[in-house]
Amino acid sequence: MVEKYSGPADGAFGFLPTFDKLPPEDLRLGANTNFDLVVRRPDSTSKNPAPIPVGMVSKTYRVIQHSEVLASALEFVRKVPNSQVGDVKIHATENGERIMFEMMLGASYTTSPDGHEMGLRLVCRNSVDGTSAVRSHLGWFRFVCSNGMVVGVTLGKSRITHKVGADLIELFAPLTKQVAVLGREQATLARWTSRRVSESTIRRWVDGPVAKKWNSLSAARVWHICQTGADVRFIPPFEKLKPSLRKVEPISIVPGSPARAETIYDLAQALSYVASRRHDIEEAELFQRDIGPLLDRIREN
Repeated sequence: MVEKYSGPADGAFGFLPTFDKLPPEDLRLGANTNFDLVVRRPDSTSKNPAPIPVGMVSKTYRVIQHSEVLASALEFVRKVPNSQVGDVKIHATENGERIMFEMMLGASYTTSPDGHEMGLRLVCRNSVDGTSAVRSHLGWFRFVCSNGMVVGVTLGKSRITHKVGADLIELFAPLTKQVAVLGREQATLARWTSRRVSESTIRRWVDGPVAKKWNSLSAARVWHICQTGADVRFIPPFEKLKPSLRKVEPISIVPGSPARAETIYDLAQALSYVASRRHDIEEAELFQRDIGPLLDRIREN
């Protein structure tokens, strides 16, 4: 996905394509009793004046337009007490069949557990090609390094499938519960900043739970961010070593990261940085869901 728009919410709708679900014979193809095709309608931004096929879906599939999701997201944010709708960012695939919206909830929903400001962000994802459900979640967005620390209480439950009768109210209703526990989540972040952790504990945790849950290379990156504040790349040949012993060279300083991790909060940010930089957005979301459970696996001896 690439960024397609960043600006006022009302202007975002003009950057959203529209899609139709058509039987194959409408496109002069052979009839299919089981599947229809989803096509992008031509518009002023289309390179091709003809409809563009983007997916094959079941006869019962309902195309939920990106504009529907954005409108419902804005309605939800405006109902949150003391929220302020700022700019909207849109990331999308080339033909727009998969899309992601991001919007902040404003100054009333910020916190600074380590001196760097974090704001509450709503993220929505939609696809019209049959590959995934409509999903949304609230998460903490750390401005200094574009990390996302999730509010994991109900994350993953806010999703609906593309079917007849699907109602976007069901997508955003669970997020009201997330807003209700924000105070508790802010207290958790504050506790993380005060809970110190030793280097030996970090090493055992990276070589154990992190490597097992993610993989050795991701765990090695987490280790070196915790040790040096820098992301790394690996030096071949690859050897079967524990993540903390792999041969690497630094490539870039992680903005906002301490030179050496000393608290649970520092570890959370290292995990978040690595998770958010997965090449696939859906995979990044799955990795971010693991942050809370991985931090629960830290044990001092």
